[in-house]
Amino acid sequence: MNIPASAVELVPSFNIQGPLNMIVMLFMSLLLIEFYSKIFSTKA
Repeated sequence: MNIPASAVELVPSFNIQGPLNMIVMLFMSLLLIEFYSKIFSTKA
């Protein structure tokens, strides 16, 4: 996502691919962390 470069152009263009990719990667990493925390959790 490059907002400053698109803001100086005459017609601003915003790319949605960068933010969507970041949201997907964050969601996948959180699912992976939750999966491993459930596997290795110690039950009292």
